[in-house]
Amino acid sequence: MTVDRLTRAVREQIAFGRVLPLGGVGDGVWITESAAAEALRRAVAGLSGVRVGSLRISPEAEGPTGPATEVERTADGAGATSPVPPGAVPPGPLCVSAAFEAAVDRPLTATAERLRAALWSAAHDVLGLPVASVDLDVTGLLDLPAGQRAVPVLDAVPAPVLEGGATGQDLEDTGPAPAANGVVVAALLVPGVARVTSRLGGFASGIRTADVGDPPAREVRAQIAVVPGHRALDVARAVRVAVTKAADAGSPGPVTTAVVVTAIG
Repeated sequence: MTVDRLTRAVREQIAFGRVLPLGGVGDGVWITESAAAEALRRAVAGLSGVRVGSLRISPEAEGPTGPATEVERTADGAGATSPVPPGAVPPGPLCVSAAFEAAVDRPLTATAERLRAALWSAAHDVLGLPVASVDLDVTGLLDLPAGQRAVPVLDAVPAPVLEGGATGQDLEDTGPAPAANGVVVAALLVPGVARVTSRLGGFASGIRTADVGDPPAREVRAQIAVVPGHRALDVARAVRVAVTKAADAGSPGPVTTAVVVTAIG
């Protein structure tokens, strides 16, 4: 890898932020901080009198802060494990921290509570993040003309397509392309999957399977984008089940699967 390519890869990795747990230990699914933060921003974009600045998602101060181990025990059964991204935040409660500016024409406490409730709801209902707290910091006041909203509603996200221009419905109607991997197709056919991605270079490139020999097993690591309107945790769980089943054929041993959501839309 050239220096320029290495530098670009490092910058892209930093841009994704942390790799956060979705659900709990038994789920084996994850999401990049950038994807989660973008989804939260979109969820609160329609709130009047609020302009959100910085937004971070991190482990609760009293919770585990070190990187997750190479495998995490899951709910698949006795001894089942799931590979996790390098340096991922271990499963546990998370905290959303956001800075915001508020309009001067309404009580600050009421504005903060509306924003906190919206972020909390989106974290749980849109994503499935195990958020235990939302910390807010007021950084300024907005002096707006009468009737003007502080934050315009973001444009609707265009309907995503799978890499190569196909949609999930296309695959159901025409069948997989001759060169398609059955594990990849299994992921793409899960409702709510927009496409397979290859953004998190240190974890996997799209969907990767690897057979290991001590003890014999097959590890599957997958990256996906989720269609807006589908709860990220539910989609990632379904992908994990589908991919594990598809990868079982010919496996030298138990199949363990981890899924990372790298984009919403």
